Order: sequence, then C-alpha cells, then structure tokens
Amino acid sequence: MTEVTSENRYYREWFLVQTLEGQPQVELRRRVPPERFEMIADDVCLVAPVRFRVRFSGVPQRVRVRGWVRTQVQLQCDRCLVHYDQTIDVRFDSIYLPLSEAPTDSRRLTQPEDAITTFFEQERIDVWVMIHEQILLQVPFKRLCRADCRGICPTCGANRNVETCVCTEELIDPRWEPLARLRRLLSR
Repeated sequence: MTEVTSENRYYREWFLVQTLEGQPQVELRRRVPPERFEMIADDVCLVAPVRFRVRFSGVPQRVRVRGWVRTQVQLQCDRCLVHYDQTIDVRFDSIYLPLSEAPTDSRRLTQPEDAITTFFEQERIDVWVMIHEQILLQVPFKRLCRADCRGICPTCGANRNVETCVCTEELIDPRWEPLARLRRLLSR
C-alpha cells in the first residue's frame, strides 16, 4: 500500500515496496492542488493541480515504475522578463533498486538500463520526490515566452514584443571601435 503523511499542509506519500509481494501491480492516481506541493524551485511556480498516475510492478528488490505527470508551471522569460505559463505533460519509466545495490566507486553504471535506475531506502519509494523530479526535468534550461521573443531594449528597457523601441543608437563594443573607424575611412 501507500503511506500518506498529513503532519503538515504539504503532500507527502511513500509507496511501500513489500506491497508488491501480494500483487503484481499497484496503481496510484492523484490530483494534488498546487498549494499542497512544496516549492518546485525558486523560479518555478505551480499554477495548476499536479495530476499523476503511477504504476508500480515487479518485486520488492526491483520495482518498475511507469507513470504520467501533468501540471502547469509559471516561468519567467529569459529575454523579456515576462511571466508565462507552460504545460508539463510527461511520461516516465524508471527502475528502483534498494540503496544497498547502489554502485560503489569500483563499480560504475554502464548498462543502458542504468540511465533510468534510481535507489530507495527503508523499503519505501518517495512518490513526492519522484513527481517533483519529473516536473523539474521538463522545465527548459532556456526559458522563452515564445520562440520569436524579441526581449527588452538594453538602452530604454522597452519590451520589444509589446512596443516599438525608439532607440536608434547602435552601441559598439569599445574593442571594435578601431575597426569601425577604419570602415568609415575606407567608405569615404
């Protein structure tokens, strides 16, 4: 079964791996309001419920987890600094092994399956950590409100997506100034 704590206002749930001894597969379906999730990251804010379905199968010593997560996060555009919403919709497939089977310094993860392998402690898998990780993996490194975002003007600060910037002065890097002078001389 699962173990859910309600000690505080945040969602927390663990899957007890011995549950798989009596049944071949266990499924969890949840819809957790955004305010029940702890902070995803400093600059990532949940704005919609986190819906997920997770299927656990296998044996307690080797648990296969297949799942789906859907939510919406609010991000800030790296170019124009406007906040925008992005949908997270991801399917995942992982293998969980006891921490005692984690590789030591002398043994490295070298098989293709090792890329989806993670480890659990105390005979339980932390569902919250699993879902949190899947959400974070979908947040883009370069955050853009749209692919053709024009950003803000470095001179006047105008959002070029919303208004036309009136700045016409082209700033030249001082290191290129000698070449600019040479160009002006040659064009006479």
